[in-house]
Amino acid sequence: GDWRLPGQFVYDNWDPLIHVVDYNPSTRELPGIRKPLPRPNLILGVLDFAYSPTQPGAAVVFHIWFKHPLDAATQGAFQRPLVIAVEDLEQCAEYDAYGWFKDISKLRFRHGVKYWRADPSKEEMLRLCRRFKSQKPAIGLVKAASKKDKVGRRNLFKALLQHDESNMPGFLVSSACETLPTQIATYKWKLDARRNSTSEPQTDDDHCIDCCCFMAPYAMRGSVGVPAVG
Repeated sequence: GDWRLPGQFVYDNWDPLIHVVDYNPSTRELPGIRKPLPRPNLILGVLDFAYSPTQPGAAVVFHIWFKHPLDAATQGAFQRPLVIAVEDLEQCAEYDAYGWFKDISKLRFRHGVKYWRADPSKEEMLRLCRRFKSQKPAIGLVKAASKKDKVGRRNLFKALLQHDESNMPGFLVSSACETLPTQIATYKWKLDARRNSTSEPQTDDDHCIDCCCFMAPYAMRGSVGVPAVG
């Protein structure tokens, strides 16, 4: 039977059979699509910073199309983005700043990341990013992520997970991402003393998810409209 409590999962639209794909970032090929996707408008890296063995920080690289390249051209004014999470990186307590950015530099060169966004509440992260920007190899331009409230960021990401009549969502995850799908699938609302869902999610290990939420406002900015979130 279905053991889940009603509304327990934050992203209840998540379906690994739909959202996880064998995307090839070099050729931009998707399974079942006969021709490669056009070049993305933006290749964005997002960082969420932490030194903790129980809550490791994360970095995720995204390919972003401001207009969904697989949507029919007859949709008129309605326009939605497509985002593919290309690769994620999770770091634990033994990594110092140099170890962090050595691995992030590898991500940058592997995927051609020119722009990075970081947690706006972590000034330490932004300072470190800017310091490493002046070194070789630089990791690219670093700015704070959107300062929208957490609920707003979460709802934008939730909108990307929704799919249209053709079963095509606005957010896909490459099978090269090892951590992100697991975090999304297990991300639940906190329960109160009576085991009813609250409006606050559990935050045991959600840094890859936070990267998606920091990315979402930038993915939406070139779109005329986005799917409504119920």
